[in-house]
Amino acid sequence: MEKLGADGILAIMDSYFPVSQEGVVSYFRSIAEAVSCPVVLYTNPSFSGTNLSLEAIEALSEVPNIQYLKDASANTGNLLTVMNRVGDKIKIFSASAHIPLFVMMLGEWDGCRVLPA
Repeated sequence: MEKLGADGILAIMDSYFPVSQEGVVSYFRSIAEAVSCPVVLYTNPSFSGTNLSLEAIEALSEVPNIQYLKDASANTGNLLTVMNRVGDKIKIFSASAHIPLFVMMLGEWDGCRVLPA
């Protein structure tokens, strides 16, 4: 897709069987290493059947071109924990549209930005 002109890659893991956290990290790391453009991790456990653990997000935040996380889990408590774990290594987008004020208030915390989807 990058060779066709994509400015970035939004990557989601859709699985039909359980995948270990090491496998999840390896999957996203492989995508990021195959391209030079920015990569967005997308987690939507309601639709994809998988979720990114805090440990996986933290490990993936060390990959230079993994720059964003779009979280559609609707777990705003988890967003604050993710922000504390990754700092400014990853910009976070939230799809928690049912509580946008709270999500925006989180974005003001400690200089981090959380952008509602």
